[in-house]
Amino acid sequence: MEIRQAAKIHLLPAELGLIKTAMRAYSYQIEGWKKRLFDIAFGRVLKSNGTLEMDGMEMEYVTMALRKYGWFHFMNQRKETAKIYFELAQWIKEKKVEFQQKNNPLKKAASA
Repeated sequence: MEIRQAAKIHLLPAELGLIKTAMRAYSYQIEGWKKRLFDIAFGRVLKSNGTLEMDGMEMEYVTMALRKYGWFHFMNQRKETAKIYFELAQWIKEKKVEFQQKNNPLKKAASA
């Protein structure tokens, strides 16, 4: 029996589209075991209907892809587009922090 803690993140269709675009672009830049783990998170994004269910590491991969794609736009003088990707990355990171604070196994063990 697998116990998996996952956060639910509700996204607008446009936000989900931005994440898919960023992850698709980032997917070609990584290799090895990191790529295998990234592809699991990317698969969850592709199957999503607007609600992502991801653990902390998967949210980290989404954040990394959004930031990397944001920098791509920034370096190509598309600063307004870059800002959108950076802000979405920051929002996902905040959701990850909330999730990890809420589901901290050390806190649960202490209260048991």
